[in-house]
Amino acid sequence: MEKKIKVLCVDDNPDWCEVLKDIISRTNYKVETVSSYVEAIQKLERSTFHVVLLDLRLEDFDERNIDGLKIAEMINRLDEGTKTIIFTAYMESNNMRKAFGEFQIWDFIAKQDAPSAIVDAVKSASEKAEMELNRPSRFSKNVLTISTETLEQFITAVVSRNELSNNAEHLELFAKRLLRDFHPLLPDKKDVQIVSAEQNAILQIRFWSKMYGSPIIVWIGKYDEMENILQSSKVGRSSSGQGQILATLFDRYAFADLGGIVFENKDSNFDQYEL
Repeated sequence: MEKKIKVLCVDDNPDWCEVLKDIISRTNYKVETVSSYVEAIQKLERSTFHVVLLDLRLEDFDERNIDGLKIAEMINRLDEGTKTIIFTAYMESNNMRKAFGEFQIWDFIAKQDAPSAIVDAVKSASEKAEMELNRPSRFSKNVLTISTETLEQFITAVVSRNELSNNAEHLELFAKRLLRDFHPLLPDKKDVQIVSAEQNAILQIRFWSKMYGSPIIVWIGKYDEMENILQSSKVGRSSSGQGQILATLFDRYAFADLGGIVFENKDSNFDQYEL
């Protein structure tokens, strides 16, 4: 998976959205645009962004509209490292003080400012966001939630040292490293499964990756068997929903027993995952 800085532009004026997208895309950032409060909320539920460039007032005809601050509040509550820049023609001092004080706004940019000022603000915000997103504490929470029965079945079939507690920790460390670039992760509402691929036992876990902005399927199995599956044209993608391969982990030194592949998932919807 190619990892890019992700920027979301929220403005009720489609012309401004296109202007912002054109300016920021020149930096080779991935830029998405939405033009309403509802679209912004849905986008932030499904995806994590390094920077959100946010119009303060999303209904220009309503002077009381502060939908931008409501979105900033959600970004602050999600606490994913995203940096918010208010981009507006309405620089009311009361709203500015409220935003800085309550929602940790990174910067304010006026719409009449030069394009270079916008690019500079986004660059500085994205650098800080990248540091926040990669902070070790963000990866301390366990990735895998597996029943004891499923774990025992998998370890008996795959791992050479059949010690449940030690191997559970080993498996968790492996999953964290494999999935590091896909965080934050929303877990599947269904239980982790053991599936068969080319007569091999594979641990299959599904997530919604907010960094990727789409669902993913994770396969973990015995090192040599997973290498064969990776090289084989018989992965069984049509039956299990796999799309293209996004990431792999094969490290004999750190994880001698295990190999892993992350696929895009073409057969699931957002409502199948836990918020």
